[in-house]
Amino acid sequence: MSAQKALEVFISYSKRDRDALERLMKDIEPRLVAMGMDAFYDVKLVPGAHWDVELEHRLERAAVVLFLVSAHWLASDFCQRELQACLNRQKRALMVPIILSPCAWQDSEVGRFVALPRGGKPIDTWSSRDEVLDDLVSGLGHAVDEFRERFAGPGMLAHAKARHAGRVTTIVGSTSGDGRHAVSASEDGSVVFWDLLTMTPFATQFIRAGLVDLALLGSSKTQVVAQADNELCFSPLEPWSSARQTIGLPGKPARISASEDLVAVRLASGEVVCVRRAGSSWRLFSLPGTATTALHVVGRRLLRAVEEGLCEWWDVRDEPRLISTSRAAASPIRHLVALERVDLCLSGCESGHLQVFDANGVKRDFVVSRAPINGIAALKDARHAVLACVEGLRLFDLTRGVLIRELTFSDDEPTAVDVTPDDRRVIWGSARGKVSAWPVDTTPVSVLPEGRPRLELAYLAVLERPDLWSLLETLDEHALHGIGAQLAVPPEQDVLQFLRARHPGKLPPALWAAWIETLHASRLGQETRLV
Repeated sequence: MSAQKALEVFISYSKRDRDALERLMKDIEPRLVAMGMDAFYDVKLVPGAHWDVELEHRLERAAVVLFLVSAHWLASDFCQRELQACLNRQKRALMVPIILSPCAWQDSEVGRFVALPRGGKPIDTWSSRDEVLDDLVSGLGHAVDEFRERFAGPGMLAHAKARHAGRVTTIVGSTSGDGRHAVSASEDGSVVFWDLLTMTPFATQFIRAGLVDLALLGSSKTQVVAQADNELCFSPLEPWSSARQTIGLPGKPARISASEDLVAVRLASGEVVCVRRAGSSWRLFSLPGTATTALHVVGRRLLRAVEEGLCEWWDVRDEPRLISTSRAAASPIRHLVALERVDLCLSGCESGHLQVFDANGVKRDFVVSRAPINGIAALKDARHAVLACVEGLRLFDLTRGVLIRELTFSDDEPTAVDVTPDDRRVIWGSARGKVSAWPVDTTPVSVLPEGRPRLELAYLAVLERPDLWSLLETLDEHALHGIGAQLAVPPEQDVLQFLRARHPGKLPPALWAAWIETLHASRLGQETRLV
């Protein structure tokens, strides 16, 4: 850790837990120092310091905040103000509750975070002091290592470090009108809120009853969580809100889809239950049939896939009414998406086929994967779609029937996908719990240059957009592939020629170029097709 700057750690505790704090720090502070952490708490204030100003300054500056949680801490107005200051600040920080003694911490705002020791078991209740200290230091070290890696560089084009502990089941890439925030959900019960400008998480919720799926109610900023205890939970789309309303379901939920005032739930039995807003309450009703494989809500209409590849359109404005039925696929359908501004839909199948269909049947059929499709997100132009497949991500042109771009993986699998409101980036989650961004570039296939021209491309891109400076260090091939979309280069123009015209006579610094060519020749690659 000597090569890294020590992380500043602020410890929030109640004065009534002073003895517990000092005993804990006597045991673990040497180990924290060895892991590259510099812990601060008010005992370390120097004589003559304005304690309130200094504490506020230290808290704002800290990269890691540890809350020593007890009944005293929960009852302390000062400690709660420290918590609120952490939640409201803009600077990223790692916040970790450490449970000192039994208390109702899960029902407080700090209950939104993963606590230590393991499972939130209070330190006082462990039979072995050595065992609980090892567990605490190990868990904190893992969290800090992940924090360091996640914030090692600017994240506009970088992948985010894994945040979920389980498979990502849902991605919603448009939780704010400005396209800045997204939310992801995992089978481990966690819901993570993301800042898309930096691809970093800023808050986490945990659904203690078990999370099955998540959706948003249109523009109302209400999230709907299907819970494993056979309930739908409605709550504001705010990381620390405690307001919530629950509705019991007649069975275990499998997937949900929602519009402005309607939620459709596919139960594990294959039945479909709908919940519609009626004033300040919700009304529950069922659709006939028990063979549903996928569903999608569009306004007051419901698109439902049943066995053998059939799709049904239902009007659910009042009593549910079947409008039409058509064959949309030759194998069971796993995912349904409606295209904007056109009466067409997409279906992703068990067989790896992608179909474009309407009420009269299939219009186009594409083989896009050798395995079932895990997710579909359509762009607003109704011409392109992004598919999450076992092999990786695939950007598909629906009108020409061709694959435009792909991003493949050997050690992970995309399991959920969505597109930001501006159609500029794909947000995707994986089987390993990772949430990442991928630039959307629908321009025709071009060539990524090799050698000095590749250096020049990266250098000019940073002159155009200084926030992309990581390109100069990494020369990341995937980032360079999508640089045209990031810089809004007209589709018909060559990206390098466009940048040369914008920055005439500008060349990479000779020493830097020679250093890359000498020490990192592999980063210059061979001339490759942008696919």
